Amino acid sequence: MVACGDEPSPATTQVVVQLTADSALPIVRIEITVRGGPTSDVLETTESRTISAPTFPMITSIVPRDNDGSRAFEYDAYAYATGGGSHIGHVRAVGHFDPDTRRVLALRFHASCEDAPCSPQQSCDGTGCTAADVVASDLPLYD
Repeated sequence: MVACGDEPSPATTQVVVQLTADSALPIVRIEITVRGGPTSDVLETTESRTISAPTFPMITSIVPRDNDGSRAFEYDAYAYATGGGSHIGHVRAVGHFDPDTRRVLALRFHASCEDAPCSPQQSCDGTGCTAADVVASDLPLYD
């Protein structure tokens, strides 16, 4: 099971996601979906949440089932403006946990990505569409 909470959990294995956004973006709602499983090809667990009137930076925590650091995760966050409709931003990360380690993953909704039609398997990093793959052991440690 993947857990997605508002604060870092006491779990020894987790990825703490710090979401930020350019102030020019009129974000009124964020939808987050986290998937987890034994491998990136077998994602058996999904958890979703909607945050209305988000404030930034926003912290969410992804924790693997049974604190199993060998498991994989996918994290998708979509930003929406007033009036619903299509999203105005999408950030994504795909990877594996780093066993017995708490890592920080920084994701940002960039105004320059608002009109960038990336594929659902990509993320936008402010310069364009990029692969969403992350290597958890390369991420900074969470204090």
